[in-house]
Order: sequence, then structure tokens, then C-alpha cells
Amino acid sequence: MSSVDIDWRKIRPLEGNRHHGFEELCAQLAEKEAPEGSLFVRKGTPDAGVECFATLKGGTEWGWQAKYVHSLGAKQWAELDDSIRTAINKHPKLVRYFVCVPYDRPDARVARQKSCMDRWDEHVKKWTKLASNHGRKIEFFYWGKHELLDRLSKPEHLGRLRFWFDTRIFDDSWFSARLSESIRAAGPRYTPEIHVDLPIAREFEAFGRTNRLFDEIKAHARTIRQRIQSIEHGEKSTSEPTIKNATATLSTQVAGILVALGAMKPQPTGTLSFKRIADEIAKAEAACDDVARTLAESERTHEIRAKGKAEARSFYQTNPFRDRRSRFLSLSLELRSTHEALDHAQRMAGGSLMLLRGDWGTGKSHLLCDVATRRLAEDRPTILLMGQRFASEEEPWTQALQHLDLDDLSAEEFVGTLEAAAQTSGSRALVMIDAINEGKGRSIWPGHLSAFLAHIERSPWIGVVLSVRSSYEKVVIPDDVLSRAADVTHEGFADHEYDATKKFFDFYGLELPSTPLLVPEFRKPLFLKTLCKGLSDNGERRLPRGFHGITAVFDLHLDAVNRVLAQPMRLDFSPKDHLVKKALEAISNALLESDEEWLPLAKAREIVDRLLPNRGFEQSLYRGLVVEGVLIEEVPRRRDGKQEEGVRIGYERMADHLAAKTLIGRIDPNDLSSAFAKGGPLAFLSDREQRPYVSPGLLEALCVQIPEQFAQELSTLAPGVDGRWGFASAFRQSLVWRAAEACSDDTLKVLKSVDEHADDRTESLDVLLTVATLPEHRLNARFLDRQLWRNSMPDRDAWWSTFLHRAWGTHGAVDRLVDWASSLQPGVLLDEGAVDLSALAISWMLSTSNRFLRDRATKALVCLLTGRLPAVVRLVDHFADVNDPYILERIYSVAYGTVMRCHDPGPAGQLAKRVYQHVFAAGRPPAHILLRDYARGVVERALYLGAKINVDAAKIRPPYASQWPTIPTKEDIECVFRSS
Repeated sequence: MSSVDIDWRKIRPLEGNRHHGFEELCAQLAEKEAPEGSLFVRKGTPDAGVECFATLKGGTEWGWQAKYVHSLGAKQWAELDDSIRTAINKHPKLVRYFVCVPYDRPDARVARQKSCMDRWDEHVKKWTKLASNHGRKIEFFYWGKHELLDRLSKPEHLGRLRFWFDTRIFDDSWFSARLSESIRAAGPRYTPEIHVDLPIAREFEAFGRTNRLFDEIKAHARTIRQRIQSIEHGEKSTSEPTIKNATATLSTQVAGILVALGAMKPQPTGTLSFKRIADEIAKAEAACDDVARTLAESERTHEIRAKGKAEARSFYQTNPFRDRRSRFLSLSLELRSTHEALDHAQRMAGGSLMLLRGDWGTGKSHLLCDVATRRLAEDRPTILLMGQRFASEEEPWTQALQHLDLDDLSAEEFVGTLEAAAQTSGSRALVMIDAINEGKGRSIWPGHLSAFLAHIERSPWIGVVLSVRSSYEKVVIPDDVLSRAADVTHEGFADHEYDATKKFFDFYGLELPSTPLLVPEFRKPLFLKTLCKGLSDNGERRLPRGFHGITAVFDLHLDAVNRVLAQPMRLDFSPKDHLVKKALEAISNALLESDEEWLPLAKAREIVDRLLPNRGFEQSLYRGLVVEGVLIEEVPRRRDGKQEEGVRIGYERMADHLAAKTLIGRIDPNDLSSAFAKGGPLAFLSDREQRPYVSPGLLEALCVQIPEQFAQELSTLAPGVDGRWGFASAFRQSLVWRAAEACSDDTLKVLKSVDEHADDRTESLDVLLTVATLPEHRLNARFLDRQLWRNSMPDRDAWWSTFLHRAWGTHGAVDRLVDWASSLQPGVLLDEGAVDLSALAISWMLSTSNRFLRDRATKALVCLLTGRLPAVVRLVDHFADVNDPYILERIYSVAYGTVMRCHDPGPAGQLAKRVYQHVFAAGRPPAHILLRDYARGVVERALYLGAKINVDAAKIRPPYASQWPTIPTKEDIECVFRSS
């Protein structure tokens, strides 16, 4: 676009106003001309005489004022006088003032007639004198139509010229239309109706430098202020000079941190203050920890002196140093949390490139579509390009601009236009490219990505997000790009399986399972969607278990894919031919015969396209299966270290079960043993010379199907298979997937035989916790409970409590069970047997010395058992004589937590009777002070609700309340609850 095309009367409106649009354009030009190293500020209304200004290194300022007028008359000159007078008063450091008007000053030089140029010179003299009267010297410059066009004609402003005067593009409707095209390309990978909010979305708030990022960081100031105020109040009376001085120094340091956090403002570009503040926090954190260590020494000294005295029994209440140290530790913990938040924010927001990686089916495409949708709804410029649409060998910029319907723009013009849009919105713009490993991405991106990014990275207003399947990361992305990217891994629904399951089951009209779905596959959105859609399409309303349920679900999904591809607008074949299922069976057989878990791409295409021959690539059955996600293209690393592009079935578990089904189909049920003997179809399982390697996935599938169909374990029928690499893990995982009735005495023997080492037992315990909540399963929590009761506390701690400590935080069954129970809301319908089993399993987690797990497990039990006091009664009875004080104390704290949420005297009274019988009537040792407090709370709450309980007042009377000679009244109890 040349300068002659500009019509200033048609400048892009901003907020519906062309005046505002012109002001914003001038501000953008001003920012580009501000001296290097200056601080540029764009002002709002009122503007104190300038639309924007730049503070130079020496502290002086340049200011700009814009007037969207097409002539200069008396009114306009008066407005300019007023603006300049205000600027001189409000900006005492102003040394240059620019007046921007889309109008060239006429200079006719006619006798006895003042031209616009003459009036400008007169006003400059007046303004200069006005500044001089204030002891100032200010230079005045005029940016008219010519000066503005001269700037806009420069190469670096071509995009800005496009933005402001080609209103067909880069407005709200244009961004929405481009996103709609990308969402259509995403197809079933984006289903906004069943969106699950995940914490990973906050990473885009950080990378996009949105207001939420800065608000979340500033929110830490409130807690820090509370913590330091608590310390200052508690240390007022201290007489130790060392701690007193350290506290004063710490208060000064924290005050500086609070000021820095309070001064933080949203900043779409430029250097962030996060690292500087984090460094100051690190100093305060170290000082805080030093004081805490000093108090810890005093605490230990006090305890030693207290031994043997009357106060020793309750020293935790009377040791004056413990509470003081706790206050410092609380501040240290909050400082550390803030420090970590700042470090993470700096890593995510400090650069211009973000890499989103993840396995296939974890929901990367859905996430990017959702982020783009939300950002556009908030008027944040966002462009989403889909990797599969990069389908030619042309360089990426050419294809990207074609996808955006901007063929007539160069890459430089595109970046400039998007930058102008970002500046206008006041927020960082994002260019997101989903699945760069798809389409022709594997061939075009390695050689072009660095150059592609170089164009965008010239603008500080634009960030780039690339998503890639993890297995392709190093294949598609050059090392220099990887090294500077802020990377994030999408784990699917990990830690949010319950929320996701509820959302999906509700959407598809399915009954929510009455037991937690703890199998790892439910972390994958694609698996969960496939499962629910398959059940719904078949008219099912509940989830089946066992192999037949799994395969039926996948069969239903494959039938749906078959119908889609058979449509005339797609591949146009008869759906009765079942080509999709036949193709997968053919691929499965080929995989079975090979020694790998994938096929070379060329071989896979040949096998599939044989079923629908004489088609071009775009209309081939192979491409259709890849597009629908049934087949997956990857670059797996072979055992010989070489890399070759290959193909596998998208649903790995289904692929293994298809192969197992094929093998079992070759067995004669009347002569079972011969199938595993030499020459039999499954002889290779025992003969490692015949086949050195069998995939653990196939072993797992056989460990599921063999017991289900023949009521015998695979290792019994195929001696020697248990020596195969991966067999032990495969067998354990089969316990999760097989039908509950396919678990026999033989199963228990095999389980015992595979637990030879500590690591083996760890995996077995993870499996047992996965099936712990299934009432019909022989290896549920009652099986685990029997094993745990048989041990003394030291013996049990040696294997069980250490397992819990190692397992916590690994996203295994411990985490999943605790997270599931913690996420339950009151009123959720659950199977009563599943509630008891879940409570049993979680209660045994209370034995760990890991305080974080113990606390989370306690809260999880309260969530699980709220509104289910009969289950609490059963739990209290079960653990009444447990030989672990950790468990006993927390069980009663759970009883107290659940009864406090109860409003029915009947169930509360039943629980209180059992608690009174086990604790007070049995005469627990006085050392169990917390246990007694929790138990007393249960009884008092039941009494408050009006429950009829016969108790001995002296036994439940708290030692610090001797004024209670009888059972407390409701008013007494209510007072205690308020004070606590």
C-alpha cells in the first residue's frame, strides 16, 4: 500500500471513534521514535496535555499531543494552547513537544493575510515564552500529514499502515473468522461443550503477560504482610538482642518487598521486575530461616529443662519458643512460595517463545483452541494455525499467510500489522501453531523454523506458541530453538480425572461410576471421549468392566469412524465393508509378525491402501485413518539406535488386545496345553530363542484374556513366560483390566512370585490401590487391609509407610485416590461398599510420616465421609485397636470433622456412642491428648444437636475446664466452638 492510498478520514476507529484511532496511531509512531533506553508511557484520559511521553535516561521528557482535525481554526488553536499550558504545568521535565495533526499547514504568503504556517510560528513563540516564564526551555515540533506519511512509508511501518488503513483485516471479525477456520480443521479434537478447566491454562496467562499474571503475584503480598505483622506482634516483648535485631532487619526487608509487589503493573513488553524482586525475597527468606534455626535451638533447650517436671506432659502447649518459631517458618514458607511464583513467571513471560509438548491424545489441540477462544473474547489478538494444514513443501511463511487469507502481505508486513493490533489492544499478541509435527511439518520445519521465528521475534509485542508431540520434539525443532523456549508438558487430565470423568459422563448421558476410575488411561482426553462416545452411540448408560467391555467400546468407536469415512464427501465406500476394522486387524497382524511395536510408514500405507486401492493420497484410506487418529505417525527410536518414521495404532491398548485376540483365536479350547507346547501358536512365549522379544503390552493383554477365557494364568500355561522382560509389570497391570471374576488362588500365587524386590512390591501396591475401591474385586482394599493388620507397626512401616512416602507426588494410585476423594462434593451418590473400601485404603495412608500426604489423606477422608456417618462408625470400629497412634489420632480427627458438618442428631449420636465407648469408657492413656480432644468434640457436637447419650461427665471433661462439673449445655458447647 503506497502513501497516496491513505484517506485520513477512513482511519480505523478505536472503541468506535476515529479520534481515538488517530491518537493511538500517533502514540505507536512516537514509541518507535523515542530515544533508545527511554521509558515510554501511553496515557489515558485525562492526559495532562500529552497522549504519551518518553522519559529519557537523564530524566527529561518528550511529549506528544494528537488532534484528529482536518483544518486549524480558532477553536483548534485554543485547544492546543490549553493542552500545552497543561503539559508545561504537569510535566516539569518536558523538553520536546510534538503536535500531531493529519493536516499540512498552508503557507500562501499573501500580503496582509496570515497563513496557517504563520499562526504556527506565532504560537510556538507564545509557547516558548510560556515555558521560559516557568524557567524551562521546550522545543516544539509539528507532525502533519506529510511528516506522518513519511514515517508510515518506512519499511518498519508498512504493517502499521496496513492495520490502520486496511480495515478489512485484523479487526474482531477477521480474527474470529480465522479462528473458526482453525477450529473446523481441529475437528473432533476440540469439543468446547465438554471443556475441563486445567491449571496448564494459567501458563498462557503468564506467557501472554495478562493482568491475571500480575494480579496473582501481587496477591502474595497480603499473606506476607499478615505473616510479618504476626511476627512483629509476637516479638514485641522479646529480650534477646540477637533475635530482636534480626526481626527488625527482616521487617525492613519485607517492607521493601511489599512496596515492590505493590508497585508492580501489567507490562505487555519490556524487561520484567520479577527477578529483581525474587532476589530480594531470597535474602529475606535466608534471614527468616536463620532466626527460625536460632529459635529451634532455644526450643530444644527448653524441652530438655522441662523433662521430669509437671509441664512435660503438655510441653507442646507451654514451650514459648515453638509458636515463635512457627511464625517465622510460616513467613519463610510464604516467601518461598512467592519466590517460586516469580521465578516461574520470569521463565514463562521473560521470552517470546513457548513450547507445548505432550503425548498423542492428551488434549494439546483442545487447549490451544480454548486459549485462543478465550483470548479473543477478551480482545487479545490471537492467531491459531493448524499444523496439518501445512501440506506442501513451500516455505512456512507462504503457507501461513495463505491460511490467513493474506497472500498479498509479506512476512514483515504481517508482523507489523499484528504488532499494531497488539499495541492498540494493550496486550501481547500470540501466534500459536498446533501440532507442527503434522502435515508436511516433519520436512519443512527443521530447516525453516529458526528463520520463521526470526521475523516474529523482531517485535516485542508478539509471542509464539508451538505445540508438538513429544516423540517428534527433537526431530522437528532445531536445538537452538529448543534451548530458548519456555517449555510446558501437557499431562492431560492428570490429577483431575474425577472432574473430567464427571463432565464427560454428564455430557454423554452416562451414569457416573460409583467407584473412582483410577486407571491411568483416564488421564487422556481422547481415551475418555472415545469411551463415552462409544457407550452413548451404543445406547449404553454405564461403564462395563473387563476385556469385552474395553473392546466393545473401541469397536463402537471404529464403527463411527467407518461411517464418517464412508460418506460420499469423504472416501465414498460402503460402510458395510467395515474397512476401518479390517485395516486395523491387518495392521495388528503385521505388528504381531514383526519384532517392533510399529511398522515402517511405507509398509503401513501399503497394507491399508490395499483395502481401498487406486486412490490419490488425499482420498486414501490410510490418510483417512491418520486424520481420524486411528493410526499415528511417529518417529520411534529403534533398538539399534536408528530413527525411521513409523506408524502404530492410535489406541495402544486396543492394538495389544487385537493382537492377543488373534493369537487366542488360534487356540483349540479342547487341547489348551498344545497351544503353548513346541510348535503351538503361542509356543514363542516360552521359547526366547524363537522370539527374543515380546512387547509388555501384548503380555498384559494375554494376561487379561487368558484367565478370562480359560480360568488359568498365562504363566501357568506357558512356563518360562514369567522370565520375559516386562512380564511382572504386565501381569500386575492385567489385574487392573481383567474382569473381577478372573482372579483366583492361582492369581495370588503369581502375584506373590513376581514380588521379588522392593521395586516390585512398590508396583504391586500401586496396582492394589488402583483396584482397592472395587467391591467385586478379590484384591480390593480388604485384601490389602488383611496384609497390613498382620504386621507390627515397625514391620509395616518398613514396607508400607516407605512406599507411601516414595509414591506420593508421582501421579500414581496414591495421588489419584486421594485427589478423587478430595474432589467429592456433598450429595454425590456413591456405592456404599466403594465408600467403605475407599475409606479403608485412605485410612492406612495415615500411617506415613510424610506430613503432606497425611494431611491430604485426612482432608480426603472428611470429604469422602461427610454426610455418611454410618460409614464413619464402621471406620472407627475397624481401627479401634490399631497399633499405630498416627492412624488412630487422624481417624478421630476425621470423625470430628464429619460430625461437625452434620445436623442430624440420630447419626451423630450413633457415632458419638461408638467414640465414647472406644476412647473414654476404654480409658485411653492420657498421652493421647489430641485423640481425646477430637473424641470429646464428637461427643459434644452430638449433645449440641440433641442426641441422647449416656456418658460420664468426668471422663470427657477437658483438663483445662474444671469449671464444667457436669455435661456441658448447648450454650457451653457453642461457646467453645466459637472460641476455637
